Amino acid sequence: MTGNSMDKKLFDHFQKGDQLSIKNPDYQHILEELFLFLVRNDHVKEDSTVKAFLPGSVAERLKNGVIAAKTACVVSGLEEVTYLCNTFTKLTPHAFVRDGEIVSPGTKVLSLDGSAKEILSHERALLNILQRMSGIATETGKYVAKVQHLKLPNPPMIAATRKTPWMHIDKKAVAVGGGATHRLDLKDGILLKDNHLELLRQEYSLKNEAEAISYAIGHSDIVDKKIAIEVEVKTDDAAFVAVTSWKKKKLQNPFIIMLDNFTPERAKKVIAQLRHPEFISGSRKMLNQVQHDKENVDIFFEASGGITLDNVADFAKTGVDIISIGVLTHSPKAADLSLDIV
Repeated sequence: MTGNSMDKKLFDHFQKGDQLSIKNPDYQHILEELFLFLVRNDHVKEDSTVKAFLPGSVAERLKNGVIAAKTACVVSGLEEVTYLCNTFTKLTPHAFVRDGEIVSPGTKVLSLDGSAKEILSHERALLNILQRMSGIATETGKYVAKVQHLKLPNPPMIAATRKTPWMHIDKKAVAVGGGATHRLDLKDGILLKDNHLELLRQEYSLKNEAEAISYAIGHSDIVDKKIAIEVEVKTDDAAFVAVTSWKKKKLQNPFIIMLDNFTPERAKKVIAQLRHPEFISGSRKMLNQVQHDKENVDIFFEASGGITLDNVADFAKTGVDIISIGVLTHSPKAADLSLDIV
């Protein structure tokens, strides 16, 4: 991001990866709850296979379980798994690589020293965390690389959405992969979406999305001057009305327009118009040849909806500041990791 104060506010809103560490008690608690849910549901203390086939002398024997990558991936989840082993098990973990490192097939990622029984009983819960987080980090890294390859002067951030089954854990993996976290939860920033606007439209007999946005911003009561305000728009008119209403309200908060399911061509055109000085001062003049320097504005733009590896570069060239992608977390392919006892 660029260096002015508004850009820093924007970055601080969208990138909270530094909060997603076990050093943070809130994140630590979320991680612990997830792990306890996994092990309770897996009934790790009642492993029927171990009871039926492994004599006590074998089950209690000290062994070494090695987790290795079967395909190339960006590793994520080592901090989490190491903490969980040390906190909830008698296993001794040893990481061979670091979170964020790209590993090739066959690379040893983590070893677990302990009884054969405990390695086997916790294998799936620990692998699930590593595989999911590494899968998300790997997918995020692909999108980040696509944008970086363009060598744009002000490249947009690749961000997660709230389509996150494992919530903060998924967001942490996005950050490890080089992406931004976006909002961590509902209290973490304002995002006025289509359903909020539809409720206002119905309640106050407003004609359309644009009128609902104008009403919402005009009647807002936002005390916190630091909290970011984002408005989702589906039409060009709604985007213009959002910016006009924000200017009229004279809000000092970071302000983001989410262009929902816009094509790259539409997004580029709307952004150029909204960022032109003549529009900012009150004129909605159609100027397509605008050359814009992001450091001179205090309005930011996010593209969301229908973005894939095939078209993310096209969106990056539109001038958006953020590209949010639900597929990073709602349906990632798990990294292929396996554990073998040696």
